[in-house]
Amino acid sequence: MVFMTYLLLIGLVLGLAAVASNPSPYFAALGLVTVAGMSCGILVGYGGSFLSLILFLIYLGGILVVFAYSAALASEPYPEGWGSWPVSTLILVYVLLVVVLHLKKKCKEKQRSKWGGGGGVKPHLRRSTPPSSL
Repeated sequence: MVFMTYLLLIGLVLGLAAVASNPSPYFAALGLVTVAGMSCGILVGYGGSFLSLILFLIYLGGILVVFAYSAALASEPYPEGWGSWPVSTLILVYVLLVVVLHLKKKCKEKQRSKWGGGGGVKPHLRRSTPPSSL
């Protein structure tokens, strides 16, 4: 279950990078569908199957309306796809940014636990008997 959630979260981040980096509404709409599917999969993993179904249906209805409107306004004969250099560069930058921020957070947590910033007394160091009164 943890592995499946991890895969869904990776797909969610990649879908968000695809939406943020694409100038063409055709491929950005496909990225939005990917993000909606991955987020609904995460909700199903936590027991919200009905919520996930409703969110997916309503979200996809809204995406279809916005996609039809934006495709009519910004129709290009040769839209830029994910294989073009500017779009691929932006996707790589966004994914690397997420990885760097994740590693920075992990190092900060590791340093905090190394120096005893976790809080509380460790269970094996607690007294089992109350202190005697002087």
